[in-house]
Amino acid sequence: MSSKSMKSLTIFLFGVFLINSYGCKKTPFDYRNKYLGDWDLTTKWSTFNMSDSTSDHGEYSYVGEVWYDDERKIKIRTSDFQTNDFDISEDGKLSILGSNAYGEFSDDNNLEFYVSYGGMGGGGASSVVGIKK
Repeated sequence: MSSKSMKSLTIFLFGVFLINSYGCKKTPFDYRNKYLGDWDLTTKWSTFNMSDSTSDHGEYSYVGEVWYDDERKIKIRTSDFQTNDFDISEDGKLSILGSNAYGEFSDDNNLEFYVSYGGMGGGGASSVVGIKK
């Protein structure tokens, strides 16, 4: 193969690599990539309603998912009906601006966060721990 053909082939293959790299959901060299995937999650939850003085609590396990699709945010699905959108720092700290939600990835394989909500006489809280599958 001539050097001109080899150079053209190299440029072509590099172009294909770039297109494939940016065509995926995962952005190359993004600090959030190490957290993506399936997680074994355990959620402890509680709710209260002051109007009728009721409360409830429970615990469940779920194979959740972590992914992202926005700048500096990460999504964590904890059930079929619950997904939390967190801001995430480069050191793995989680927060939701203007809410009572915080947590962290203590390392690439361990996750823990807390979310509470309430108003108008009722509310609830969830505490979630997870291990990457």
